[in-house]
Amino acid sequence: MSAFLAILLTILKVTGIVLLCIIGLLLFVLLIVLFVPIRYKADGFYKDSDYNVKAKASWLLHVVTVSFDLKASKEPVIKVFGIKLKGKKKKDEEEGETAEETTEDVTKEAKEETKEEAVEKIKEESTDEQFSEETAKDEEDKRSEKKDKRSKDKKEFKSESVYDKIKGYVDIIKSDEFKESFALVKKQLCRLLKAILPRKWEINASLGFEDPSLTGYVCAVSGAMYMWFRKHIHIVGDFDEEKIDAKAYFKGRIYIVVLVYVFLRVWFNKKIRHTIELFR
Repeated sequence: MSAFLAILLTILKVTGIVLLCIIGLLLFVLLIVLFVPIRYKADGFYKDSDYNVKAKASWLLHVVTVSFDLKASKEPVIKVFGIKLKGKKKKDEEEGETAEETTEDVTKEAKEETKEEAVEKIKEESTDEQFSEETAKDEEDKRSEKKDKRSKDKKEFKSESVYDKIKGYVDIIKSDEFKESFALVKKQLCRLLKAILPRKWEINASLGFEDPSLTGYVCAVSGAMYMWFRKHIHIVGDFDEEKIDAKAYFKGRIYIVVLVYVFLRVWFNKKIRHTIELFR
């Protein structure tokens, strides 16, 4: 009996250790997904009708990378541990080749059919088409009658309740519940934008238009924004020749935990859900 209990305890001990290891591994993976950021960067230029855009995003020390080059290929390139995944084009080409082979086989089989069978099929199709046309006409008449009834009902409903609906929406907007939910959504949107927008970015441009007044207007607007974007935007006006020479660069990171936090705060808020139901 004591030996049986010892074996049972060892089995429970091993299963407990295995379960704890699995739970710990799952928690570790979850923490990595939530707290390891997705890093992204992109740059582009435009000069003398020549342009290009390059972008790249990576996660977990470049274990997963997504790159895009407008000139090289119009589809993003996804790599996992440096291994390139197949894109849609290659899959479509392979499927197209197999489809062509199957269509060739089908056409060969179809040519082997006799003329008498083809004539019989044409007769059967003609009778089916006549029957289908008659049934389709009846269905169209029924649908048109239903549409007329619905349009009449909608016109009567709109004429009676448009003013009441507008008044109800105004009352909802004036309520304290809507103001509190709007303030919460605004706060969470600001947090979301702060988490998504690039931390480093820069735009350098030399602009010259056919109309010098337009060039002066662009320079005036950039000068007005100099206080806020002096470290990021540098625009120089060229009044001698018409040209657009621009370069842009930005870099940032996204934490998944921030996105999840914002979603949960907004989705599970009772006041926000109640205001949405009121608008519906």
